[in-house]
Amino acid sequence: MLENMPFESDPSSVFLIDGVVKNYDWGSTELLPTLLNRPKDDHPWAEYWLGTHPRGTAVAQLPSGQTPLSELLPEPLPFLLKFLGIAKPLSVQVHPNLQQAREGFERENAQGVPVDSSSRVFVDSSDKPEQICALTEVSALCGFRSIEEIRELTAPLSAHLPTNFETPGEAFLALFGLESTSKKQIFEEIADLNADGVVSDEWKWVFALHAQRPTDITVLAPLYLNLIQLQRHESLFLGAGLIHAYLSGLAVEVMGASDNVVRAGLTSKHIDQSQLSNLVHKHATPPHILQGAQSESGWITWPSDSEYFALSYLEITEGKSTISGAAFLVCVDGYLTLTNRLSSVTVRSGGAAFIAAAELCDISGNGKAYACGVNPQTTSH
Repeated sequence: MLENMPFESDPSSVFLIDGVVKNYDWGSTELLPTLLNRPKDDHPWAEYWLGTHPRGTAVAQLPSGQTPLSELLPEPLPFLLKFLGIAKPLSVQVHPNLQQAREGFERENAQGVPVDSSSRVFVDSSDKPEQICALTEVSALCGFRSIEEIRELTAPLSAHLPTNFETPGEAFLALFGLESTSKKQIFEEIADLNADGVVSDEWKWVFALHAQRPTDITVLAPLYLNLIQLQRHESLFLGAGLIHAYLSGLAVEVMGASDNVVRAGLTSKHIDQSQLSNLVHKHATPPHILQGAQSESGWITWPSDSEYFALSYLEITEGKSTISGAAFLVCVDGYLTLTNRLSSVTVRSGGAAFIAAAELCDISGNGKAYACGVNPQTTSH
């Protein structure tokens, strides 16, 4: 509890913190170790977590020793900050809204499905809005294309695909009901088209996905979903029901601190097509790429539709700025010194700090950093 915390970890202080590395098979051996200034170890570094999530809470570096951040705060943070190093595509997926999450969690509890079961869909009662911001060029799929675009792109496979759907989502969901013979013909056709040298970006991704997952019908996702190439510091906000997948690149991502994911494919994890059909937005959704807005203080902040979080970037060489908590700050180049009424810490490239709730910190130094918090306030001196 807060009243039992030592002075150095007072809720008004700022301190260095270490995140948690996740070694998933889609991760890169290069991207995150380079960004975080860590030695490479030949393992795929997929994600670097900063938060109080039970599957990986950050660790505070205090004079009294290392302490999980979850033990220093009166309640869990409502967001989870991640850095992603994507060498292979992530699953095609959607997230529930808050009401759907609560109802689904209660329903599976009533059915007696263990929370840690691999077949569980709703593992908590929270929603999971997400926002991703590219640090390098990031390839992603986000939202359904128009019916007209889908028909044009899938024309080479039209003899094997169902037709006459009112929405692009219904057309995509129909892929899961195909007979095995039809799927086999589609996969053979993909191989033939690859040999014939079809060169559109969408089909290039189909060929790449098929090479990795030769029996997964969702390799056709680039023909049904918008293919997006995010440039550095372009962002996407991903609300409930918006189908998406990340394909490649280095990015920072912030999300509601939930594990509720309904997967459609491109994964070895549990797939629930009925829940996908219930939750996914089936109409065409043109991509809405977000640009950050710069304040007088030098912070660039990306618009967020979630009360759980906001994501910002600071590049400073002289002068000062400020940040208020609760928030994480991750230095990705140079160094930054954070000073408040109780303490001062210097965060160097690859390091991170936590600014506790309601605390205002001065920032000085020569460096670049990303910050994320619960509606963080940034002002200038």
